[in-house]
Amino acid sequence: MSKRLDAIFRHLAQRPSLKEVGVEAYRSFVELGAVAFKPAKDIVETPFELGSVTGLWFTPENAEPGRSLVHIHGGGFLAGSSESYRDLATRLAREARCPTLVFDYRLAPEHPCPAGLADCQAVWEHLTATLDHTPDLSGDSAGANLAVGLTARCIKENRPVPRRLALISPWLDLTGQAPDFTTKADEDPMLRPDDLRHTARLYAGDLALDDPRVSPLFQDVTGFPTTLIQAGSREILTQDARDLARKLEDAGSTVRLEIWEGMFHVWHYFARYLSQGQEALEDLGNFLRGTP
Repeated sequence: MSKRLDAIFRHLAQRPSLKEVGVEAYRSFVELGAVAFKPAKDIVETPFELGSVTGLWFTPENAEPGRSLVHIHGGGFLAGSSESYRDLATRLAREARCPTLVFDYRLAPEHPCPAGLADCQAVWEHLTATLDHTPDLSGDSAGANLAVGLTARCIKENRPVPRRLALISPWLDLTGQAPDFTTKADEDPMLRPDDLRHTARLYAGDLALDDPRVSPLFQDVTGFPTTLIQAGSREILTQDARDLARKLEDAGSTVRLEIWEGMFHVWHYFARYLSQGQEALEDLGNFLRGTP
């Protein structure tokens, strides 16, 4: 293991437990941690507003016409924002070579499922009605959950489907029954099984954990667009990525699954310091642009 990767692992191990500090302190920790990441100067930021939903468009100098990307941020359904995702969004926009939107959907536990999903659908319907093209869609962790749920809802309701779908470390099965929850508990430097189970319950609200709106791994994925799934070999959610890839293949969709050896949950977030994070984003950008 490189010294830089080892330092990141030690940093992640010091993160507070959600169950110990509570939701508000956890949110503050996520937003404060983002201060260390300064967005690139070649990116133009434009505010986005749709009713009570706000966000930011990140447009790179190398943006190509007729394309855009919607990225749904992670944060365990409880935290994260367009502010805390500035660095990742700017890098993603540059690699995808298109304007990229990150917006602030409603968070649990104040707004349990399906409130956040409803916000995602409202934003998507607005964009597909006002843009001259259908955007690509991406998401990380909890955001990947919402991206899968949104895509399934678009198909079910005969609405425009994302041109391409990219998922980073998706959290798709909130029942916590995957074997990796126990077999990889000591390997994962970032995710704690007890915290995930607690978070899942806060997000689900009155819904069952296996409700497809909560756990979109149980959605019908027939008709999904070409999809890229990236996950780290050391995260306890790796099985979610494998299971979705298998479902998509069985449903006849084109899917590429990448398991990055030695990587942890959403390592892309540390692309400023970690070469593997930047390489994964480059690969994701190439996928969205339709290049090998």
